[in-house]
Amino acid sequence: ALGVISISTFIIGEYTMIFYSLIGFFISGKASDIVIIGGNQAKICQIVSDKGEVIAKQLLEKSYRGVTISEAKGAYSLSNKSILMSVVSPKQVSLVVDEVKRIDHNAFVIISDVNQVLGKGFNLL
Repeated sequence: ALGVISISTFIIGEYTMIFYSLIGFFISGKASDIVIIGGNQAKICQIVSDKGEVIAKQLLEKSYRGVTISEAKGAYSLSNKSILMSVVSPKQVSLVVDEVKRIDHNAFVIISDVNQVLGKGFNLL
């Protein structure tokens, strides 16, 4: 569909059409995601840090979400680290990132989309 829009844009010479089409694709994609997946979207935050206990305590106090801590060993550094995992709402991601940066500038943070969450604090799907 994008190819058809691009070709017709060049033929007709109306370049604003491609921008409106891209916006339409984005909106329809998001709308279909909400219908198919549901409005209960969440993010999973995985944090690798030397200061896992301190970060976990702050996230528990600030986000009111659970945090799971696993112990790990860095393959490159061979040092012991903590891996923290917490599922939060999309609105809470910036809070998590800000708290992690404030406590440990060297932390490694992975944030991914979660399509389905079952458990305390989240609607059952």
